Amino acid sequence: MAGAARELAGNAAEAGAIATLQGRDPEVAAFDAIPGWTRSRIEVEVHGGTVLVEVEPASLVPPLARLLVARAKAHAGS
Repeated sequence: MAGAARELAGNAAEAGAIATLQGRDPEVAAFDAIPGWTRSRIEVEVHGGTVLVEVEPASLVPPLARLLVARAKAHAGS
């Protein structure tokens, strides 16, 4: 699940950066880029042209999931 969270975080960050370039809302694009079951486990921050995404993987042991949070960053360019 940690690997899946890493992939989802990267995809969401890239979708947010692309949305920034297109003049769309990067946070909405990041949320739209992931499956519904993950939406309660994602945090998105936008700083200028940079989109930061954190995804907490699903886990039977919640304290373990918090230790395996995946982080990704994408830049929309200058």
